[in-house]
Amino acid sequence: MLEGSSEAHWPWDVDRVVNLFDVLNSNVRVQILKELAVNGSCTFSELHTVCKVPAGTLAYHLSLLKELVSKRGNDYCLTEIGRFAHKLIKEVEDFENVYKPFG
Repeated sequence: MLEGSSEAHWPWDVDRVVNLFDVLNSNVRVQILKELAVNGSCTFSELHTVCKVPAGTLAYHLSLLKELVSKRGNDYCLTEIGRFAHKLIKEVEDFENVYKPFG
């Protein structure tokens, strides 16, 4: 942010943004975020059915999403950062759909 700028302060440093993109660099993790965004919350079993990966693999991916996904009782749901990440994913997908090369 430039000194004297009226823009809102960006609360993340570059390393945190890079980490977010690293976490989103997985089809399984993106699928988890999408499923939670659509349904509001899901159990491990529901995510396991949708993602079609071994339970240990799903647990691993959920552990990497710890800032984006929280667990309440038996249900997983998006955190505020998770909702932001989902919006980012949608923006990228929308951009790709609009600007696909002709062919």
